[in-house]
Amino acid sequence: DFEIEIDTHLDKETYTKTLLHEMFHMKQFIDGTLKTKRSKMYYKNELVDNYDYEDQPHEIAAREAEEILYSEYMLDIKK
Repeated sequence: DFEIEIDTHLDKETYTKTLLHEMFHMKQFIDGTLKTKRSKMYYKNELVDNYDYEDQPHEIAAREAEEILYSEYMLDIKK
């Protein structure tokens, strides 16, 4: 089970990007690239604690995906 909590008072763009970002983390868990072992998080079998939060590779991937997915979403709703 996955649970995502997002502040409902965010503006529409921020809310949508945050949801896409968090759903990308769900994908990472589902495909096994992001795992939790013994209360530690690993991305592609590398301990993410070795990085500052902003530099953690799973966060970088999620930020990149969020922008791509948001752009695709905006193109799709304009059709």
